[in-house]
Amino acid sequence: MPGFDNTPPAHEFRNYNSWGRTRSPKNILSNHRDGTNPAGTPLTVPTAAPSGGGAGYETENQKFLHVNFTATGAATFKIFVYSYACPNWTPLYVNDGSGGLVEASEALNGASGHFIYNIEGIDRVYIRQTAGAGSATAYLACSTL
Repeated sequence: MPGFDNTPPAHEFRNYNSWGRTRSPKNILSNHRDGTNPAGTPLTVPTAAPSGGGAGYETENQKFLHVNFTATGAATFKIFVYSYACPNWTPLYVNDGSGGLVEASEALNGASGHFIYNIEGIDRVYIRQTAGAGSATAYLACSTL
């Protein structure tokens, strides 16, 4: 048939705008796979508290937050969370293993560690260095599995 091709119109193509379900952790610091830029530079962890709904990083409603934290000297970090339904930054609380809750906070002295937190229902996350004289860097990623 003249003028007929098998290519559907452009409006029939689906444009995904979220991560969907992810098995592998996806970087939330930038659009690049590693770090804050294509060179893989980690985030220098800020010492200021989060402020406003634009602070921090979008989670795309993933289930887990992966934090790969490196401290030069003594440094403690704390995770803050934000929900669009309750627009207020608050510390993330985790189970302490004995039925109680504690703030999601980790202290490292010249070392590095990988920490995974359950963040179901959280829209944005923020990492903050809250103590220690050392400097800290981090990579942040999210996943559903």
